[in-house]
Amino acid sequence: MSDFPKTIGLIKARENSQWAIGDALIEECGESSTQGGKDGSRELIAKVASEVAELGFEGYSLEYMARLRTVSGQFSKESRDSLLPWSFHRNAGSPEMLNKIKARALKDKKKITRDYITDTRKAIETEERIAALAKINEVQLQEEMDGKIEDFIATVNKLMRIGVEISDLIKENPQIKFPISATFRKAIEASQQVTSRLAKEISYDRDQLGIGK
Repeated sequence: MSDFPKTIGLIKARENSQWAIGDALIEECGESSTQGGKDGSRELIAKVASEVAELGFEGYSLEYMARLRTVSGQFSKESRDSLLPWSFHRNAGSPEMLNKIKARALKDKKKITRDYITDTRKAIETEERIAALAKINEVQLQEEMDGKIEDFIATVNKLMRIGVEISDLIKENPQIKFPISATFRKAIEASQQVTSRLAKEISYDRDQLGIGK
């Protein structure tokens, strides 16, 4: 008798629902380790894959079934969109990201396809990364600086490094078109405002900076 009756039963019944099989794998093998550590559950999935292969069913590799389990774990039953295929959920990666993609498609009047989800996810993740880089904690920066010219230079250098990383992200993602989102615009504006305020509020000696020499 199989140690994985539910999973094997679904496969034997030619149940092609990735959700059903993924849910059964979670139930019988355990969820994916959130920390990426070894918890023994992948070894159990390997046993399932071996048993399925012995029964003569093809297409159920360890990697494929591990992916089924992962996606089922990422999307609770309540968060799954019955109007979208399983592969769309897999490409989105999380309910939160899928909702963001759906909202953007609605706003831009775009049809949701697997490629659209993949491309839009990358664009959104890039925008959010840029927003995180551009979100400067002004209070923290002000606390770090006591008026010394060395501290001012260090802060400006920090802002410049952030600007370079933002520029690189944009160059590496040509699919992002301007204006890409309100989030992005606000992030850039915030960064510019911080830089402007630092220049105005912090007193420094131009001679010490060597400007104009």
